[in-house]
Amino acid sequence: MSTATLPILQAIDALIDRAKELHDGIPEVTVVLGAAGYTKKSQVHGHFAPNSWRTEKGFYDHELMLSGESLKRGAEETLGTLLHELAHAYAHAKKITDTSNAGRYHNKKFKEIGNEFGLELEKVETIGWSKTTLSEGTAEKYKDGLEALRKALVKYRVPNSENAAPAKKPKKFLTQCPECLDPIQITKKWGERNQFALRCAVHDVDFEFYEEDPDGE
Repeated sequence: MSTATLPILQAIDALIDRAKELHDGIPEVTVVLGAAGYTKKSQVHGHFAPNSWRTEKGFYDHELMLSGESLKRGAEETLGTLLHELAHAYAHAKKITDTSNAGRYHNKKFKEIGNEFGLELEKVETIGWSKTTLSEGTAEKYKDGLEALRKALVKYRVPNSENAAPAKKPKKFLTQCPECLDPIQITKKWGERNQFALRCAVHDVDFEFYEEDPDGE
């Protein structure tokens, strides 16, 4: 059984502990590595989902998800996403409204918290202050944890767009006179509508029909 993701989660857990040392008020979170629909046009690196896990004692725990596809970006970028989501967790715990539009738009309150957490946040037209990079000096504060994460990042999730099965080439639907052997491509719908009632005017015989090229090409 492969346990290659365990060191990743352990390194992330250590980085969260370090963040809690630097920023009082970050609540407990359950960290998961997930799939987030990573494409060239839409790159979801993580999310914070409050009260998503139920404990055995009946309490609720918050979820912090990091996209398995985004691990490809490396340790510093992953730390940026981790701190971004921890900033959301902090805002939730402090009852600060840091987003709008169902959590998609990041407002100035989020920018203020993110800056305190060591992030540079760039404004994006539709989602607000969301584009995240580490501020100068932040990596140094997490030096040991970043080194552990670099060593642990030996794999990442393959985006669905890369791992998708190749599209099946549709079968040709052909008709031909058994004497002429000159296939003509038609649509199945056309053939069914005409009940495949075609005859060769030269040989006066019915055409034959195939779901693919009779020569197998």
